[in-house]
Amino acid sequence: FSHHRVTVPPPGWTTAAHRQGVKMLGTLIFEHDQAKPDCLRLLVGQLPKSPTGTASTTQSSLTSSLSLPLSTHYPRLLAQLAAQRGFDGYLLNFECPLLQGGTEQTRVLAAWITLLKKELRDKVGMHAEVVWYDSVIFTGHLAWQDRLNSLNLPFFLSSDSIFTNYTWRPTYPNLTAQYFLSLSSALTANKTLRDIYMGIDVWGRGSHGAGSFGSYRALHHISPSSLGLSVAIFGQAWSWESEQDKDEWTWEKWWDYERLLWAGPRTDEEETIPIPEMPRPEGTLPCECTSAPYKAISTFFPRKVPPNPAKGIPFHTTFCPGVGRGWWVDGRKVYDKFRGWTDVHKQTSMGDLLWPSP
Repeated sequence: FSHHRVTVPPPGWTTAAHRQGVKMLGTLIFEHDQAKPDCLRLLVGQLPKSPTGTASTTQSSLTSSLSLPLSTHYPRLLAQLAAQRGFDGYLLNFECPLLQGGTEQTRVLAAWITLLKKELRDKVGMHAEVVWYDSVIFTGHLAWQDRLNSLNLPFFLSSDSIFTNYTWRPTYPNLTAQYFLSLSSALTANKTLRDIYMGIDVWGRGSHGAGSFGSYRALHHISPSSLGLSVAIFGQAWSWESEQDKDEWTWEKWWDYERLLWAGPRTDEEETIPIPEMPRPEGTLPCECTSAPYKAISTFFPRKVPPNPAKGIPFHTTFCPGVGRGWWVDGRKVYDKFRGWTDVHKQTSMGDLLWPSP
């Protein structure tokens, strides 16, 4: 993720994700009013040329007719880019209002998403994915809903999944699940509750639970194992970026933060976890999750079964987290760096099980 128009994932990240059987997505983003012309051009394709120059890219020129054209030009280019760079699809973030085009532009946008899905399936594979970020609604207004509802439903149906904004109220995960289950099966034939990703911001910017080590409070309400919803965790770099400028910050302290956030404290030690205080709106009762004991993020999800060597499934690891202070070849240290090195491309499974089982 970045705030550039198109973000291509770094190759090392894609490799590391694929080693774990995880998809890697790029981002297509439109933010603020200055993005409106590009957002329209995305739908209509390449602008025609004339002896006097390229056609205007202003909104008035592109919306002067009664009907907006729909082009396969950019879906094709975006799919080609994903295929060439080896990633698996896109997060679509349309955080600019589409008011001049109105409902006509949003209808065309929903159709454009289906074109992008088709091109990605053709060029990347059937596993390709398009995720819609909860942003503009079908009227063209920029209005984050913090859940799935009738206002953002058309974009969810055109995409493979939806990533809700992360400022939702504690009741929204349950309301989202209820709304989805109330929809006609004809609409949701290819969708499940797992295609709805409730957003959490680890930085805590309006996110329930106050983020950081309080993110488990939000997961308490999303309850993936009972409601069946999925989770989109945004800003995971908090464990490094929130502390990186402190003089006493070290790789070892970062690893402790990372481990506490995702895996939890060691069973043989007592560790103090700095859980942030959760703000409470005036006039409201304390949320039930406030008193819930700390749980690491990974504990909310079922553990995957390790590969079975008897079935010939390959498994290889060097137990490398993608960071370190040295490098070994055949058991011999060939490189030493006191300040440490990082290379996500070298990351392999850390492992937390005895494999194969005796």
